[in-house]
Amino acid sequence: MENGQEKISINYYEMGSFLMSRGLFNQENWRRFILDCIDIAGECIYVDEARKAVEIARQFLDGKCAHEIVQETHRRMCELKSSSWDKVFKIRLVTGDENEYDWEFSEIVDTAWAEFLSAALGALSTKPNLTPYDLPDSASSVVAWRTARDTVNSPTNSSKIVLDQIILANFERIHAEQEIKQIDKFKEIFDLYDINVTPGKWPKEIFIIDPSNPSRAKGSYE
Repeated sequence: MENGQEKISINYYEMGSFLMSRGLFNQENWRRFILDCIDIAGECIYVDEARKAVEIARQFLDGKCAHEIVQETHRRMCELKSSSWDKVFKIRLVTGDENEYDWEFSEIVDTAWAEFLSAALGALSTKPNLTPYDLPDSASSVVAWRTARDTVNSPTNSSKIVLDQIILANFERIHAEQEIKQIDKFKEIFDLYDINVTPGKWPKEIFIIDPSNPSRAKGSYE
């Protein structure tokens, strides 16, 4: 920065709107950014239809796929995203307020959310007209859903509650690491190395660690 000017600082969720405010937003580079972030997630996006959709989106970016094909793929992926969300919704916990959506931490929940997020990324990558608010945050979350439980070193004889708390902390760490990788990609594509971008906050409050004890803070790591 010139003359000791303070470095600009924005949040992960403000990246697109920052580009728009500076006249830097364009469809091609934003789609490239989204696809590169999906590539970072790699094999964690394990739903075949979603992976095929991402490949079509990459071909579209490279000028090797017709707009009509992308539109049709996007339509199918939106349908898959909707049906995947129905599966996630059905396994939620009802804790008093039916307008609140909470989930117990479990492998079944892990899988359902990972499938939904994979479908969401397929739909996002093939969206014909992207907006500055179309962010690849699902790519950060899907990696955490797919790996947090497998990479936990749990204490001997730990209870499920303690283990879930450890998994949750691991989840947040992985999620933040993935967003930092995405931020680096954002700076590279748009040549914005002179700004500071902080990771977003993963919504851990949607989880109930101990459903038998409503007074226990949701998603807390004690």
